[in-house]
Amino acid sequence: MVAGGKVLAMIVFGDSSVDVGNNNNIAMPYGRDFVGGKQTGRFSNGRIATYLLSEAFGIKAYVPPYLDPNHNISHFATRVSFASAATGYDNATSDVFVSNRCLVNFFYPYKLTRKKLLGGFLESL
Repeated sequence: MVAGGKVLAMIVFGDSSVDVGNNNNIAMPYGRDFVGGKQTGRFSNGRIATYLLSEAFGIKAYVPPYLDPNHNISHFATRVSFASAATGYDNATSDVFVSNRCLVNFFYPYKLTRKKLLGGFLESL
C-alpha cells in the first residue's frame, strides 16, 4: 500500500521462498542464522527478500507470519506474511503444509480487523 509516494504496509503472499514461519507447527531444520538462532517453521536460515524490501521501504526489517500466535493485529498493521511452503497453482501440493486456499481465507478477517483498527487503507484490495 502506497500513499504520497511512501510505502505504508507490506502484505506478502507466496511459497517457501517468502514463508517466514506460517508452518511453525512443523519442525523444520531452518532458522539457525535468524534472530534467536533456533529452529523455526520457515524455509530459510536467515533473512529473506521480503525483509530486505520491508526495511528498504522504511517499514520494519521483520515481516511476521500471520499464523504466529506471538503476534497480533497491531504487529500486522504495517507488515504481515500469508506465504506458506508448497502453495501454488495445484492445491494437491499443499497437503502437508498450510494450504494456499487456507491462507487466502485468513486474509479477509485480517482485512476487516485492520480496517477497524486503522481505517480504510485496504479497501481497494
